[in-house]
Amino acid sequence: MPIRCHAKAERETDTFDTFMESSWYYARFACRDENSAMLNKQADYWLPVDQYIGGIEHAILHLLYSRFFHKLMRDEGLVNSDEPFKRLLTQGMVLKDGSKMSKSQGNTVDPEGLIEQYGADTVRLFMMFASPPDQSLEWSDSGVEGAYRFLKRLWKLIAPFTATDVKPEACLAE
Repeated sequence: MPIRCHAKAERETDTFDTFMESSWYYARFACRDENSAMLNKQADYWLPVDQYIGGIEHAILHLLYSRFFHKLMRDEGLVNSDEPFKRLLTQGMVLKDGSKMSKSQGNTVDPEGLIEQYGADTVRLFMMFASPPDQSLEWSDSGVEGAYRFLKRLWKLIAPFTATDVKPEACLAE
């Protein structure tokens, strides 16, 4: 027997799973100024997306749903392409002591402290060179220190050939 509250009520319309709601945003971005339809012909100009970059855990279901939506939009004549994305780059995970970094596991690294200590470029350099983007990266504080030492040596090597009097300490955190 249905539950009746005997009061004014409003029907909930936001009932889709978040994957379902986010599975066609890439097409909508292509024609964001369209106000009277879901998509317009601009979608055909911009789609399919050249490169999708995402983490493995997120990308699996998101890409599956996006393919379903895209094929539905194709069948309904909203887009002409068969696939939503031409290429996929699946990023590796960041690991700490062999485990996936996770707030719930409490094994994360605060980038703010590292940026204050070594500078943002040092942290970026470590992440770019520690592992190819499609493989997991084992976090290492000593690796960040090594990137910092490398950048200081590089700066000292090229500084005599620059037209400024900027010291490496002005560009790299001490």
